[in-house]
Amino acid sequence: MSLSSHEKMEVLLKQLEFPQEIIDAQFKGSELHKVIVFKSKKLWHFHVNMEQVLPFEVYNMFYQKLQTSFQHIANVKLTLNSKNKDCNETELMYYWKNFAHQLSNLMPSQGYIKDDIPTIEDSTITLHVKSEAEAASLNKKLEPIFNNYCESVGLRKYNLAFNVKTEMKDLENFRKQTVAEDKELVKNAVKLQQERAKQQA
Repeated sequence: MSLSSHEKMEVLLKQLEFPQEIIDAQFKGSELHKVIVFKSKKLWHFHVNMEQVLPFEVYNMFYQKLQTSFQHIANVKLTLNSKNKDCNETELMYYWKNFAHQLSNLMPSQGYIKDDIPTIEDSTITLHVKSEAEAASLNKKLEPIFNNYCESVGLRKYNLAFNVKTEMKDLENFRKQTVAEDKELVKNAVKLQQERAKQQA
């Protein structure tokens, strides 16, 4: 008698030696839908159905245990399909950081985006960039791969937005420098005027 998808998932989690308390809390109702084997690529692609999005720490543990357990056989890819794709802002930020640090198609000047702390509102993630041109470039690069990432971890689709903002600190430093230079010019002008007055006396 063949095992059901739910029973297959239970066997997998036991094989991975996953803590029972996490299984009870996070994997209730989960199913191992299918495993697609790509022999030529030595890749096993696990498709798992979930009731809700996993907390990032649990997702990361699950993925790492899969990779470690099957590393002698093949590389592993994981796709989670969540019925409830909503995620709180804190967990979404962890997922975003995980996605950002995997980016490999950025120009050196765009590397700062990996450490940017985005603003999250409803279905929009807003990143802070230096120019309109950079916003257009990053949107073209990031949007399709972020959509794929969200789909693979069980998240719903999020829109990316870009806020072009000159750093206030840089503006303030520039203003202070300008004021200091203006004061120095006035001081020199007064000194020069006084010296001319003495020469004419």
